[in-house]
Amino acid sequence: MIKVLLSGVGRRVELVNFFKENGFFIVSLDIDLTSPALYFSHKFYKNLKFDNQNFISNIINIINNESIDLAFSLIDPELPIFAKNKEKLEDIFRFFPNYDVVNITYNKFLFFEYFNKLAKSNIIPTLFLNDLIEIEDEKNRKLKIDNFINCIIDDDFLVIKPIWGSSSKDFFKIKNIFKHFDNLQDLTKYLINFFEILNLDFRKFIIQKYIDYNEEVTVDIFYDIDSKVVELCQRKRLKVRAGEVERAVTVKYLFLTNFILYLSDILIKNDFKLVGPVNFQFLIKDENEFYLSEINTRFGGGYPLSYYSKANFFEHIKNIFYNKNLNYFLDSRYKENIYMLRYDSSFVIENL
Repeated sequence: MIKVLLSGVGRRVELVNFFKENGFFIVSLDIDLTSPALYFSHKFYKNLKFDNQNFISNIINIINNESIDLAFSLIDPELPIFAKNKEKLEDIFRFFPNYDVVNITYNKFLFFEYFNKLAKSNIIPTLFLNDLIEIEDEKNRKLKIDNFINCIIDDDFLVIKPIWGSSSKDFFKIKNIFKHFDNLQDLTKYLINFFEILNLDFRKFIIQKYIDYNEEVTVDIFYDIDSKVVELCQRKRLKVRAGEVERAVTVKYLFLTNFILYLSDILIKNDFKLVGPVNFQFLIKDENEFYLSEINTRFGGGYPLSYYSKANFFEHIKNIFYNKNLNYFLDSRYKENIYMLRYDSSFVIENL
């Protein structure tokens, strides 16, 4: 039986149960012993917070004590730490991309800057707010600002959000302030005052073109060790709560599948190697105008819908672990029009 460590399990009871259904022994970790998914695992430990200096050594001790075969993290802040230490436990961390890949996908500014070079028409125009005040390279700074203004000057709204963050925390939809100021100095002063009132750090945010999309689609993707797409499943968000999908339905858009395969080939050529469970998030107006808004190098929170629709990523994990041939299903196996309607449930325990 393959022993799997799941770090940051939180409320992800279904994912723990899927691993168990597919024959894995699950050891779960979380910093909070009231996290429900811990109690559906075969064994669990209280974890250290990701910013604790002993975080990774504690993980390694548990891996050694429990003879863990594979490890996954389910929360974003832990991903760069696991990736940075991949060389120490390469076989156990085999489903983590390398650090550079994780850092670019986790940092929203780096993500939009990098992917703008690869698929410009499908990437949201973005400006690092610190570029409004940074003067080390005046020529480059001015070029970035001018390019951004050209993309948004006719728009009514913009979006401000953190470079690092999730669950739509500190996300703001604002009026297009670039229309209302005659010079950048006044605009910058206004923004700095705005952030001071909110007690937020101006330098940790990006500003983006506001996309008035019709659909938001997350695509769960499984990549093999060579970063080739093994299987994918597209799920349209119908309702979101606290940043996680509450209701959704599977869709099958050929233009998305084609784009993912096209972009994945480009990433391989650029030595940008995704591996294991990954999810792409898209904002879609129509098949001629859609934007890649985010990549998460982990199991997505809505992956249960993909699993129920027959996109079984655990099958691929086992085949890779046992050095068996993979079946490259792409988008052929999962079913369309499968709905996921989530609700709250409870259980009671004594004496934590």
